[in-house]
Amino acid sequence: MNYRALLLAGTGGGLIALLWPRDSVAPGTRRSPSRLSTSAAGIDFILEEEGFSATPYKDDDASTPGRVEYAIGHGHQILPGENLTRVSRDQARAIFQKDLARFEDMVRTNAQVDLTQNEFDALVAWSYNVGNRPKSTLYRKLNAGDYGGAADEFAVWRMAGGRVHPVLAARRAKEAALFRT
Repeated sequence: MNYRALLLAGTGGGLIALLWPRDSVAPGTRRSPSRLSTSAAGIDFILEEEGFSATPYKDDDASTPGRVEYAIGHGHQILPGENLTRVSRDQARAIFQKDLARFEDMVRTNAQVDLTQNEFDALVAWSYNVGNRPKSTLYRKLNAGDYGGAADEFAVWRMAGGRVHPVLAARRAKEAALFRT
């Protein structure tokens, strides 16, 4: 394979070489969201955070108070008319891939600035969990070019049932850390 290289001078006089395939971009390079898709690491991140359930479970961090929502598989919100009472891991993965495409499209539509791969992955993971939030302060800061301020906004989305949910707080911290790397 043909590789690109970036040589960096170390403090001790040594050199460090970063290599990546020629047909890709250097790590940390910002590109138009329209040119990005969730990376394998981003997919693994979402799957790990969502977990797996073969049967429906009550989504206790549902976005609408008083509304009972159920999820299955890897966090798929069961929609009206869907008769999902049990799924295999393969079925859950197929559903996940369809859901993922929808959330990637949300990020591509909502983000009006260039993103690194990790920023894109973090936004997709966040959207997968909280839904489409185009008017959120996170996107307002991001689209104003305030990447650091946008990263800080992940922590705001840690509430469920009117109180801080420890699992959501931990997830938001991980998403913010991914966004910043």
